[in-house]
Amino acid sequence: ITAAPMVTVGSSVTLDGSASSAPSGEDLSYSWTMVPPEGSATALSDENDVDPFFIADIEGNYEVQLIVSDSQFSSDPVEKTISAVEAGEMVDLSVSISDEGYDPVVKQESITYTLKVINEGQIDASGVVLEGSLVGAVRGTPAVTSSDESVVCNYDALAFNFTCQLGEMFGGNESTVVVEVVTKKAGFFALNACVSSDAQDLNPDDNSDVEQTTVTK
Repeated sequence: ITAAPMVTVGSSVTLDGSASSAPSGEDLSYSWTMVPPEGSATALSDENDVDPFFIADIEGNYEVQLIVSDSQFSSDPVEKTISAVEAGEMVDLSVSISDEGYDPVVKQESITYTLKVINEGQIDASGVVLEGSLVGAVRGTPAVTSSDESVVCNYDALAFNFTCQLGEMFGGNESTVVVEVVTKKAGFFALNACVSSDAQDLNPDDNSDVEQTTVTK
């Protein structure tokens, strides 16, 4: 079942069972059930659709279950919990990038980018991931590091991107990642970054940022 694990009260929640498949390749039928929190008046839009939706009308946990069947067999039930909370109780991650005043730089000199990730929400965020990509010519392998020893960062030299597993971030906490690159030629160099977590974000517009640096001869 694919669905956001946490939403705000009043949101429309779409459930997706399309990842299901039959070994024989036959068409599947879908059977959804949902137990909403006590006091809720919501219901699934279609209990036999591949991707039904419902309105999370009150705060609490919505327990959903899916069974898929082909012409002969039925799957074991798959369950998922979607939690609805008030807007002020949502995760609110943001990322900002600074090139520390290294603009412009001369080619073959280094640029140090500092990326700050903040959870501005009132609740903890789990499964926080920071992803970034480099746009421009690089000499050698960029260094991607964090002052937090529990943060693991990996750089893909073929794709010119990196991923940092920030894990859990408590409400109000901040995490910093530093990316140091050596420029290869004159022009423009840029770093793009995006942060996400297991939960729906209150303000997704500030989950990404880009910083461009001028490289001269």
